[in-house]
Amino acid sequence: MPIKKIILILALLVMSCARQKTINLQEHSYNQFPSKVIILQVPGLSQDHFSYITFSSETIGKQANVDRMSCFGNMWSYNLVEMMPSVNQGVISQMNGSPGSDKKCDAYQKIPVWTPLQGFDYKSAYLERDGSIYDEAISCNQEFFKDISVISSLPKSSTDPQDGFHFQHKISLSNGQRQKDLTCSKGSCFSTTADNFSAVWKSMKNIKNRMMLITDYSLYNSIKENNKEKFYSSISDINEIVGKIIREIVEIDKDTLFVLSSTNSYQIDWKNNIDWNKFSIKRNLSRSLTSPVWSKGAMAENFCGTFREYEFFKRVFYRSEKIEFPLKDFFGF
Repeated sequence: MPIKKIILILALLVMSCARQKTINLQEHSYNQFPSKVIILQVPGLSQDHFSYITFSSETIGKQANVDRMSCFGNMWSYNLVEMMPSVNQGVISQMNGSPGSDKKCDAYQKIPVWTPLQGFDYKSAYLERDGSIYDEAISCNQEFFKDISVISSLPKSSTDPQDGFHFQHKISLSNGQRQKDLTCSKGSCFSTTADNFSAVWKSMKNIKNRMMLITDYSLYNSIKENNKEKFYSSISDINEIVGKIIREIVEIDKDTLFVLSSTNSYQIDWKNNIDWNKFSIKRNLSRSLTSPVWSKGAMAENFCGTFREYEFFKRVFYRSEKIEFPLKDFFGF
């Protein structure tokens, strides 16, 4: 091969390799396996809800933190047996890829995402707030949570143990163990989702591979209760924790995958102009057949586009094994 042709090939190859890859106008490394995974599930959430951050009188002009995510997708909520599954069916479907069944306990027989991670030395923790799948899961499958530590922020009951989890105390996490949030009274919890997340994530800082899964039902409950003030507060809290995770973790540690997902999404009816001071949940919100998902960080590209909710599970760690040589088509390889 003539020397000039070799030099040309090498020059083109260098230029091809030097090109910066992007996604949503942001620099991005594709096919990068995440050593840290954060999944925040918010049942009821719709992308329209974040318009409150921008247009309400309290925060007018402020940018919603989801705008800083790299990728946006939509999940079809229907499964193999139901057009609109229950909220817990949606939550479980994202955890273990359950495609739906006429039998309630079938959903808990599939392996959840944290179990295969055990083989790769991942430490996992699950936070649930203002709602729970724990009792139903354990009644169907005693081993469902055996490979993860569970913290439940729920209204206090008389049967709760005196010891438990407190975000301001020393934290101990053991697989298969469930701890109740000690800041919770009979009505509500003093701690926020951001408080508990930060405390647990910090407690695992010396663990290289780790995953945190959070399910916050607060927004969903506010919709069901027709509680406008709680609805606004929940949107603000979600916006806060999304910004905190992006700013303090994902933008610093490029090996982190952060996913914000919904299920049983309720979209805003925009036929009439929305006055946030006179907003009516019953009149302005309706159940959608799709739910949104946002992602940022390592493997964020797996959550772009439209897919079924029960396919969420496999997208967390899907990695293409096909690696192409730059300009291979140009050279006819």
